[in-house]
Amino acid sequence: NGGNCTGRDTVTVEINVQPGAPQITGDLSYCEGETLTLSSGAPANINASWSGPNGFSFTGGNLIVPGISAGQSGRYKVFLFSGGCLGPEDSVQVTVSSNPSLELGPDTAACSGTPIILGVPAQPGLSYQWTGGATTSTISVSGSGLFFLTIQNQANCSVRDSIQVSILPNPLPVEILNGSGSICANESVWLKVR
Repeated sequence: NGGNCTGRDTVTVEINVQPGAPQITGDLSYCEGETLTLSSGAPANINASWSGPNGFSFTGGNLIVPGISAGQSGRYKVFLFSGGCLGPEDSVQVTVSSNPSLELGPDTAACSGTPIILGVPAQPGLSYQWTGGATTSTISVSGSGLFFLTIQNQANCSVRDSIQVSILPNPLPVEILNGSGSICANESVWLKVR
């Protein structure tokens, strides 16, 4: 309106503090089937965003992945965020190793005096531990029992299997007490067994 008009307004500005850098802690080597557990070190009031192999993503301070597989090996990254501000990133390389395979087969039985060979073909890089202390891939047993074999690979991943062995008594020998020493065709012979 022709005069010197002035106006005034107020704006509230909130300054959010950028979160600090996360510090990932936890084991970095796992065997298949174990639970991956990593912590971002985020304070309770700060959020954490994780990413990993094959498009993996998760939001939370602690990353817990049960039953991890070898396909989930790779780089896991995390950054902290709060109030729209993103902090710097931290990352670690996680290795998930395959477990060795082991199949001792079905339970077995044999007559007394017949040794039974238990085990699997030896493979390089594997260690073998039987109940009783043997450290070979196969053992010979001559007594009944439940036998356990544990196989461990170079990544310290192990698998265990068992087999039940039953040793049966040999039948008693048959003794012929009397009877003819020779027979002809179409004749009958009576034998008495004691």
